[in-house]
Amino acid sequence: MKTLDEVIKKIEACIEADGHCPACPYEVSESCGDMDADALHYLKEYRQDKQIYAYDIVRRNFELAERNDPLTWNELKAMEGKPVWVEGKTVKHWAVITGIYYDDLNEGYLLETYYAEKQGSNTSRRKRSTLGKTWQAYRKERE
Repeated sequence: MKTLDEVIKKIEACIEADGHCPACPYEVSESCGDMDADALHYLKEYRQDKQIYAYDIVRRNFELAERNDPLTWNELKAMEGKPVWVEGKTVKHWAVITGIYYDDLNEGYLLETYYAEKQGSNTSRRKRSTLGKTWQAYRKERE
């Protein structure tokens, strides 16, 4: 079996020569069928590697979600329109992130909508600079 680089070189030579291969890296006794078998071998290896890589990404994302680590500002930005569990100094509730914006001084704010039993639906904003100090958000409710 040829190396991956040799197979790539052969395929490139075949494409450039339009099927007339004067400088073929395969031996004269070998046919294009040998090249095809080698190329198929590497393509199958590549597919398997991609499947393993994709599985690892899914597994890591699942493990992160299961740990319920505090969300970072970048993670919160990606969760716009989704529910998060918010814990402040005096409140704990589910909220939907309804937006993220920045003021003239580039201070980031998170807008959240939540339901309070006595007050109904509320909208509030939370400063980025106080994330982790006076409030924190999570993917799921904490005990």
